[in-house]
Amino acid sequence: MPVYEFKCKECGTVTGELRKIGDFSPAVCSACASNNTEKIFSLFAGSTSGSGCQSCSTPRPGG
Repeated sequence: MPVYEFKCKECGTVTGELRKIGDFSPAVCSACASNNTEKIFSLFAGSTSGSGCQSCSTPRPGG
């Protein structure tokens, strides 16, 4: 099941929820309990083994 992120139109809090694909019901804000939320575009990261990804093995500055 994917994790979808929703932004509350009342207080601006971003809430993530694990949902079934096709579940379009409004999310409830974890801060103010409003259901006046909108689904937002969120980035995700995945990991693979042996993919040959050059940037995956490059260390980040300061890390």
